[in-house]
Amino acid sequence: MPQNNRRGGDDDFSFEIVKHYGVLSTSQRGWNKEFNSVVWNGRDPKYDIREWQPDHQKMSKGVTLTGEEVGELLNILNDNAAEFDSGGGEDEDSNIHAERLVS
Repeated sequence: MPQNNRRGGDDDFSFEIVKHYGVLSTSQRGWNKEFNSVVWNGRDPKYDIREWQPDHQKMSKGVTLTGEEVGELLNILNDNAAEFDSGGGEDEDSNIHAERLVS
């Protein structure tokens, strides 16, 4: 799924999805919230969570994380897995199940 795109104008930047890890959800408008490794402007890859159009030509604002930050996020999720598994999220679809976090 690697993409290499460049936007023009004031938003001039390039990106390449170097690894697609998975889709977290799909919105009613068909955009996928994805977890990917993305190279932005030729820099080192970052882990990235954001919504993408199916053709990856448009994207929403998102969150980029370093490997260290992903490790810390996993620690936080694992430390709180019981809360997520018990339905502490906004709705049933947002629950994170403990067995999927521990690997």
